[in-house]
Amino acid sequence: MEVSAGGSLHQKVFLYYANILGYLRVILLFFAFYHSRSSWLLFTISYACSFLLDMADGALARAFQQTSRFGAALDIFTDKLSTPGLLLTLSHL
Repeated sequence: MEVSAGGSLHQKVFLYYANILGYLRVILLFFAFYHSRSSWLLFTISYACSFLLDMADGALARAFQQTSRFGAALDIFTDKLSTPGLLLTLSHL
């Protein structure tokens, strides 16, 4: 990550295109898990969209040269959130 002369991180990192996709993935996962018992269709569509965005965020970060440690951590966090959530949802079914 870039560091400015004052020693603080650039705020631009939080608005990288891939990181915005990461935020959207987290929102989609919470939406999916919220609707997991009431609507299997909403759950499936939301979870699938989050999964597809997972495939796109890394390529987008490299294409725009916007890679960062924060983005990598956000991607790992989202992956670690999605797998147990899916398993919990399936166990309730």
